[in-house]
Amino acid sequence: MVEQILSKRCSVLMMIMFFLVLFMGHISNANTEICLKNCQKQCMNETKDAPHDVCKNACKKLCNDLQFSQEQYLVPQTGYRSIPCRMVNWGCP
Repeated sequence: MVEQILSKRCSVLMMIMFFLVLFMGHISNANTEICLKNCQKQCMNETKDAPHDVCKNACKKLCNDLQFSQEQYLVPQTGYRSIPCRMVNWGCP
């Protein structure tokens, strides 16, 4: 009985996480598309002689740089061991 309840909860949580991942991917893609539209309009207004491909490529690079510039990564400290790892000397890097 308990196993069935836990299995159902796990399935529900997996479905929620799946939809959250899909939603976040959609939001990220929508932000990039909005950035590209606005950038291309501004580029074409500023440089009337530039071909469409030049503005398109420059805007793709700019929007990708803006989208991923806020990413931060956690890098584990070398030589640091958590309290459980210090207490039990196995199973830790």
